[in-house]
Amino acid sequence: IYNGGGYSFVACTPSLDSTKDSFWKITIHNLARNWIFLGIIGNLNASNDSYSDPTSYGWTCNSEVYNKGKSEFSDFMGFTQGECLYFHFKSNRLTMFSVQKNKKFVLNTNDTADAYYFHFNSGYTGSKLTLEPLNQDEIACIIEN
Repeated sequence: IYNGGGYSFVACTPSLDSTKDSFWKITIHNLARNWIFLGIIGNLNASNDSYSDPTSYGWTCNSEVYNKGKSEFSDFMGFTQGECLYFHFKSNRLTMFSVQKNKKFVLNTNDTADAYYFHFNSGYTGSKLTLEPLNQDEIACIIEN
């Protein structure tokens, strides 16, 4: 996802259906220079600094939360290499559960876009992630916590 000159983003299609439960898992295998953004976006034509797009919601390594593309600080502690994260999106609510931290973080999306997509952004070459579906035990974990 690196373009050689700054931040770059990837948004995965098809869109997430906000009327149904969408679940996915991201594992951070390598974290280049300790900066990555993980979340959702409604604009597939966003600029390379997509995390600041008004349809962007998610978290970064430096304890920032992006809500409608605006940076906010919260109790989120940032990402770490090797971290496994479970995501749940339904009814304009994005939830992320960190397995290692045993903690859940929630963003309300306020319905600013017609559709939302998985969204990753990085400013440095070398970050490696995997995106997978959650199994039934993992789904139960994010719903219970």
